[in-house]
Amino acid sequence: MRKQRNKTPRPLGAPGSVFGALLVVFLLVGAGALMVWDFLVTRELVTGTAWIPWAAQQLDGLSAAAWMVPLGVVLGLVGIWLLWLSVKPRPPLAVPADGETVWVSPKVMAALAKAAVQDVSGIVGVKTSATPKRIKVTAAVWGAAPDDLEAQLRRDVEQRLAGLERIPPVKVNVRREGASQ
Repeated sequence: MRKQRNKTPRPLGAPGSVFGALLVVFLLVGAGALMVWDFLVTRELVTGTAWIPWAAQQLDGLSAAAWMVPLGVVLGLVGIWLLWLSVKPRPPLAVPADGETVWVSPKVMAALAKAAVQDVSGIVGVKTSATPKRIKVTAAVWGAAPDDLEAQLRRDVEQRLAGLERIPPVKVNVRREGASQ
């Protein structure tokens, strides 16, 4: 009997087109609010000025101007940028472990890296951050640090994360606190 491997879907970030979609939604809601305002003003339910007829009067008789070409180019570039955002791949939110049946988030990778560094003697403080593409560790030591401490900490972090299919590059910084001994 053949062992079946279950794969869980890769956790992905929000699509890049969310920004453009939200922009369009806010513009449409604003246009709708403007139309409701003008409707209420024309029916004399509220006092004020109707903006759509005023804007139409301002645009009546408008002729081509030099500023319109650069504005058209900018709007075209914004449109191309929004189109690119809509088709670009969604960013990964986690790193696979155990044959893509388990996904490890950057928050968990940072916690594992911190635990690995805290186990080393002489470390008085640790800060870690992680993304699916890199892990950054800043360790604080009291006094002088051994020359190979950065390499040792990198090995310890990579060993702690050995269950991942691909270990992101680990960057280690050692900071000295207190007087040198």
